[in-house]
Amino acid sequence: NCALRLSSLWSLVVRYTYLADGFNVNFTQTTDSANTIKKYVEDKTNGKIDKLVEDLDPSTVMYLTSYIYYKGNWATSFDPKLTEDVLCG
Repeated sequence: NCALRLSSLWSLVVRYTYLADGFNVNFTQTTDSANTIKKYVEDKTNGKIDKLVEDLDPSTVMYLTSYIYYKGNWATSFDPKLTEDVLCG
């Protein structure tokens, strides 16, 4: 397994350019790594997204994720009664 470590310069560039974070985990510890990522996203979204990642492959060297939690009012409200469930596949 390749041990990839994020440099402090990379972390600074990502934080100030993209308002993003990066952190190191040991992907050979698949459960601990998945739990660390889930906890991070859950904390950042105030518990709205709590199951972003379930399983990780121990040969993983980097896991890039993106999440959006939108809290606000729409200019035009969404009426869920105007939709229908559609099954794909």
